[in-house]
This record gives sequence, C-alpha cells and structure tokens, in this order.
Amino acid sequence: MQREVRLAQRGEVARQKEIWKRCFGDDDRYIDFFYDHRYLEDQTVLLLQDGVISTMLTMIPVNIVTPDEKSFASTMLYAIATYPTMQNQGLATQ
Repeated sequence: MQREVRLAQRGEVARQKEIWKRCFGDDDRYIDFFYDHRYLEDQTVLLLQDGVISTMLTMIPVNIVTPDEKSFASTMLYAIATYPTMQNQGLATQ
C-alpha cells in the first residue's frame, strides 16, 4: 500500500466533491459554490492511497486578532474528510 501526501492538482475536483458529499452530506449547490468561489489547489492537501484520493483538507488563510488588537496570520483547517470506506485507518491523522 502506497501513500502520498501532496497539494491538489488540476482535474481532481470531482473526487474531492464526492468525498465532501459522502462525508458531510451538503447540498450540491453549496459544494459547487465553494469550489467555484473559494477553492484553490495550493490550499488543498490530499492523501492518496494506491493512487486514489482518500483524504482531503482545505487550508483557509485567516487573520487572528487578539484582545489587544495584535493581528496574526494563521490558517483554518476546513473540510477535513476521508472517503467513508477508507475511514478508521488514521489517514486524516497522517
């Protein structure tokens, strides 16, 4: 079994949408809106198992502002999901 962790590449959106739908059950309109308006390949990490996209996570840049108004660049991890038949193998943890 080979595992590869890398950034998303062009042409891989359909599998990501499938994982999203299966894991979160969101309406297709919401999923399409996200991929049309927010999705960036260089902000999406994929884990492939034997060449198949198994796990995904999206990194959304955010600014955190402290009570004393200091601002820090950070990242929110979003849409962390593993295809249902591949869950419970520690893939998302990896």
